[in-house]
Amino acid sequence: MVRGGLTQLAVAELLEVSRNAVGMWCRRADAEGDASLKKRKRGNPTGPRLEGTQAAITCNIIRDNCPDQVKLPFALWTREAVQRLIEERFGVQLALRTISTYLAKWGFTAQKPVRRAYERNEAAIQRWLEVEYPAIVARAKRRKALIWWGDETGIRSRHQA
Repeated sequence: MVRGGLTQLAVAELLEVSRNAVGMWCRRADAEGDASLKKRKRGNPTGPRLEGTQAAITCNIIRDNCPDQVKLPFALWTREAVQRLIEERFGVQLALRTISTYLAKWGFTAQKPVRRAYERNEAAIQRWLEVEYPAIVARAKRRKALIWWGDETGIRSRHQA
């Protein structure tokens, strides 16, 4: 229409769009050719996705295991570790950005440590480190037991899963 002699404003009024939209179309047609104006699918491109059961299995593995326990060469769960887990388990290749979205959706987000608690009792901590913990270690050695440490890193108490 613009090439036929109408102004961009007139085309915008005829098509009931903004003048800026018509200007953008004209620039795109000049730069990329008329084929760039053809109707295209809108919205997010649909790429590979996890099925519900695959997502649940992945979530359970992350929550209940360390990466090395599922034979992955990582010490901690990172986006790369989760990406590799999904690819090896289900054959689905996902972008790191997609992994980030899934992790956030599942409640596994990077956590910053809170400042030291104001109730913190340095004397009690020191006593535990110097007296109580060595006693625990000695008892574990006598019983040929292992001491396991764990924390709530990456798990929300309010998470729906």
